[in-house]
Amino acid sequence: IPGAVVSVSLPGYEPWVGAAGLAARQPAVPMTPDTKVRIASLSKIFTAVVTLQLVEEGALSLDSPMNAWLPDLVPNGDEITVRHLLQHTTGLYDYLEDRRFVGGAYQEPERVWAPEELVAYATRFPPAFSPGAEGAWDYSSTNYVILGMLIERATGRPLAAEIRERILDPLGMTQTVFTPDEPVEEPWARGYSQGTDQTVVSMSVVYATANLVSTVGDLQRFAAGLFGGELLEPETFALMTSFVDGKGQYNMPTLGYGLGLMRNNLPVGRSDEESTVWGHIGGFGGFRAALWHAPASGVTIALGVNQAATDPNLLAAAVFEAALAGLGR
Repeated sequence: IPGAVVSVSLPGYEPWVGAAGLAARQPAVPMTPDTKVRIASLSKIFTAVVTLQLVEEGALSLDSPMNAWLPDLVPNGDEITVRHLLQHTTGLYDYLEDRRFVGGAYQEPERVWAPEELVAYATRFPPAFSPGAEGAWDYSSTNYVILGMLIERATGRPLAAEIRERILDPLGMTQTVFTPDEPVEEPWARGYSQGTDQTVVSMSVVYATANLVSTVGDLQRFAAGLFGGELLEPETFALMTSFVDGKGQYNMPTLGYGLGLMRNNLPVGRSDEESTVWGHIGGFGGFRAALWHAPASGVTIALGVNQAATDPNLLAAAVFEAALAGLGR
């Protein structure tokens, strides 16, 4: 891993932020606490929050079919609800797990991808299961591309504007950027996979699902707002944290998935209650990221590393263990 940036929030203390290693290899640029990193699929939480706010306002309904807003976008759109999209229970093919597609996207870094193109590619492949099939679950970034389109259709405004006005500005997240719509200012890191620089890629290819760039300090502000009740009503947040079985995906044996949130147990040698965290992990464009909040202790960890070929939970678990030990737990 060239570099890492981490923030830890402990109850009763101001958040701590630290950095180590390099933000870029050649020429060598040090990682700093305010270096921006791609947060990849942590972006999904932001898209989910806006969706759920629109549900609270009556502009969307969790159990209405997506065809009500996006007719004929996918073959079985009359069976797929907003809830299915949020919880990854649509069965839709994940275009971002397709190596041929992603490899091709890296060959065209200047191309601007329309969300409809991303969904159209996914629908070339048969669904893994029928929407909402009992016990069925499979993570698919295609779901969140559709949610981004649905938000724009319901509001008549760009997703970037909705995220900024509903989340970023109210929480004072001044270092978070909706790419490629908004420019990323220095300092920001380059991303790698093994020794390959993967920084240059069109971020339109991960619209609404993995396109945000941020600092770990801003991620702490977001976590404080989300878990502190500033963004959603208690009843809505309870829906967000109603988890289904995540089938052990991404090296997380106890993974659960709610309406845009993951539930996990970090391997820290504590009780299930102490080790349970809510949040998300992500990886794209040479970066891995994690945001985890532990309800039992109130510890929140945000981190980013500029190396795709690693598991962000390795660092998250080590930091979480140190945080709990520091609290005497």
